Amino acid sequence: MKKLQEEHEKELREIHEHLWGIHEQLTPFKDVEGVRASAARSLKQIRIYLEKSVWEIDYALRDLKIEPNGGYRNVPETFDEN
Repeated sequence: MKKLQEEHEKELREIHEHLWGIHEQLTPFKDVEGVRASAARSLKQIRIYLEKSVWEIDYALRDLKIEPNGGYRNVPETFDEN
């Protein structure tokens, strides 16, 4: 799961860098506010995608009964002391 999360984060960083590069290239032109608004919308979409990915990972961990910090959740003990 951690590898999947790292892959998502890497993809999002690459998208963010690409969009920011476009923003910087277009900034000198007249429609700076339009470019900024477009970049802001794109960054908002990236944030939504990232939040969705985090929730998907959390639900997958819950299905596996694994806490995000690595512990186990609601798993019956198999060790019998008797």
